[in-house]
Amino acid sequence: MTVVPQRPIAVIGDTQSTLRVERYFLRREQNPRERELLLQHLLGTEFEVLVHLGDMVENGSSAAAWREFDRLFAPFFAKNIRFFPLLGNHDYWGNKQRRCAHLQTRFPSCLNSPWQALTIGRAGVRLGLV
Repeated sequence: MTVVPQRPIAVIGDTQSTLRVERYFLRREQNPRERELLLQHLLGTEFEVLVHLGDMVENGSSAAAWREFDRLFAPFFAKNIRFFPLLGNHDYWGNKQRRCAHLQTRFPSCLNSPWQALTIGRAGVRLGLV
């Protein structure tokens, strides 16, 4: 993706829900309210590209997790904000065939390579997960 932004670029990551095993056995926190507030705040700012650093969903093969992602990020897509996703470990979890189907629907370029190139004006940034 190449962009010559007229406005700032926003960066976010780890928007996935807490896994059940993390909640029940590890007693990890849940923060759906904070996630909603952060996204609402971000939506109220002016930016041209949203870079997601991964862990968009808690399990890449979960239809329910992707429905939640769609719900959370629909306002950004409705505003035609360019979305540049990187895959985190949670996004790779689960059944490969289902995971790839979910990604193909939303971000087909993510299936080509774990590395994604983002060029901002004349500066180049190479981001990815190996």
